[in-house]
Amino acid sequence: MDVTGFIIASQCDYDENVPECSGKQLKNPKQILKIKENPISNQCINLFNGIYGENCSNYYFICLNSQIYDYKCPENYLFNKNTKNCLLKEYLPECKNEEMLKTIVVF
Repeated sequence: MDVTGFIIASQCDYDENVPECSGKQLKNPKQILKIKENPISNQCINLFNGIYGENCSNYYFICLNSQIYDYKCPENYLFNKNTKNCLLKEYLPECKNEEMLKTIVVF
């Protein structure tokens, strides 16, 4: 369960990374950078609820009821647009030849 109160991914992971299943805390929990409240600059106004980001980026965002929640992947992880989660870079062959993107979405 995410801080926004909904499950953002239902994928298999190591039990130490799933506190709901293991009773343990995450080693590197996701951190909310900030919540954008200005509706004029909010990218979520015209998007469905969901998870958005660019492949091979450290950053992604969640749209929920026209609110935007910015996130950063843990160290050595990159966002995968297909699975909509952060994966270790070695599991993303399409990112190996690219310099790690550190794009911050400008709203």
